[in-house]
Amino acid sequence: MIILYRSIFILTLIIFCLFNSGLAQQMDLDIKNYKVSIESPYRLDKKKDIAVCIATSALFVTSYVINGNKPTLDSAHVLNPDTSKIPSFDLSAIHQFNKSFQSASDLLEYTAIALPFISFIDKRVSGHAPQIIALYFETLAIDAVAFSMAKALVNRRRPYTFNTDSVVSLSSKQTINAQESFFSGHTSNAAAATFFGAKIFTDLRPHSKLVPFVWGAAILTPAFVGYSRYRAGKHFPSDVITGYLVGATIGFLVPQLHKIKFDDRVSFSPMFNGKGFDIAYTF
Repeated sequence: MIILYRSIFILTLIIFCLFNSGLAQQMDLDIKNYKVSIESPYRLDKKKDIAVCIATSALFVTSYVINGNKPTLDSAHVLNPDTSKIPSFDLSAIHQFNKSFQSASDLLEYTAIALPFISFIDKRVSGHAPQIIALYFETLAIDAVAFSMAKALVNRRRPYTFNTDSVVSLSSKQTINAQESFFSGHTSNAAAATFFGAKIFTDLRPHSKLVPFVWGAAILTPAFVGYSRYRAGKHFPSDVITGYLVGATIGFLVPQLHKIKFDDRVSFSPMFNGKGFDIAYTF
């Protein structure tokens, strides 16, 4: 059931990614007041962005097929877990199984995904909403497929499958989801969302006094998500760290790679006015 919900979520992201990449246009606002209205620093390339969304679709289908063919853990491996191959750095995770932290991690992930929309209160951001939303769905789709493929290709048991306490049921250890520890999708999603939001806000409000606080929230929110996943027994510390780095990288790079370069904004052209040569530039 968890895999089904996650698959629907990723498929929805891909559909929105295709739809928004196809329709969103760069919005050049009339700069009547420089405090609230500026030209967008981003440019969407329909062919490239739609190609990215199609690629994520293909990878998603691939990961879904691989996951569907995974064998579950047999009783012998569950009842007599071998912890000798678990790095000492990760070993403490097998003693964690707190359902309150599991619920907290879900709530924090949803909160992180919603955080970038708060920036739409600022007119500099909301003025380019279609473009930014297109970039955001592309970011989330890439991130979702990244951790989906990782879970499909890497069979790593979740920490709770090594937990011998009676509170962890045998049936919960024998699901396909129980072998999808690497890497933390919750943490990756949260980091991709918050770093994207912070990057967008910084690009549009580079001199705002709120920038340090925005980045502080962007850094700490996925860290709390990752800690909650660890305490819930869902992931090892290495899973959380990897998820954080992957999500943060994607969240930062997608808007960065769509930024308009200075050379694209400024052009120089020589002119002859009958008396001499002049150089004109536009930006």
